[in-house]
Order: sequence, then structure tokens, then C-alpha cells
Amino acid sequence: MSGADRGTDDGPAPAGPIPDALLRHLEHHQQQAQAEVDRLHAAIAEPTQLLDQAQRHLERLQTTHDTLLEIATPDPGEAPSPIDTLPVAYQHILAEFADTDGGLRAKEPVPSPEHR
Repeated sequence: MSGADRGTDDGPAPAGPIPDALLRHLEHHQQQAQAEVDRLHAAIAEPTQLLDQAQRHLERLQTTHDTLLEIATPDPGEAPSPIDTLPVAYQHILAEFADTDGGLRAKEPVPSPEHR
């Protein structure tokens, strides 16, 4: 039987008849190859899904990072914060008040380790 006799369109008909045993042998190997392809597709489906999820998570984190930098970076024409215009020693005193959980009175600030 030729490829045309079997109903397949695999190119030109062979010059002579192809033995059925050879065709069955080739079909068997083709089925094995198809089974291997199917197995590999199934094997990579889950890792591909996990990779896609991880990629989307990374993109969200990058967007969040960029947005925070954009919000936190002052515009070049924007006036500096009033605290930034104070002398460094005053900035440290204000930082001590900000870092204290229970609050402080004006007589209680203790110099930070940088200024002891």
C-alpha cells in the first residue's frame, strides 16, 4: 500500500509498494514520538504557569517600587521641606522626638549616639 492508498498526503507516492511491516513499524515509532511530545507538553505546563505567575508578581513589585520612588522624589522646582532647612542639630532633635514611642518633653531629649 502506498501513502495514497492509506489516505495520507505525505508527499509523492513512492516508486514501488512499501511493505506493510515497514509502515506499521514507522507508525509505531510515530505514535511513540507523539506520546513523548504529549508527555513533555504536560510536564512543562505547570512550570510555565508558575513562571507566568512569578513574572506578573515581579512586574507588580517593580511598578510599586517605581511608583514609590516617583512619589518620594521631590520635583526639581519644589521647595525643600521646612525640616530640611533647619540646622542639622535641630533635625536630630526632631528625629529623637519622632523615634520615641511614648513621647518626650522638651527637657528629656537625649543626644543620639552620633552626637554623644
